[in-house]
Amino acid sequence: MLKTIVYCDHEEITPTSEIVDTGEIMIFAGPGFATTVRAVAPPGRPPAAPRLRGHARHPR
Repeated sequence: MLKTIVYCDHEEITPTSEIVDTGEIMIFAGPGFATTVRAVAPPGRPPAAPRLRGHARHPR
């Protein structure tokens, strides 16, 4: 599992401001394949599933 971190830009920082957002990426690998799963998406990043629909290489 990999941990991701993204800086959150703010106009003004207060004691309760969240400065970073964290996420997780899991990698499952074996002979001839590797699959990644993003457990927590970064803010502002749309889910991957809608982008993959309709692509012949990517099963549903």
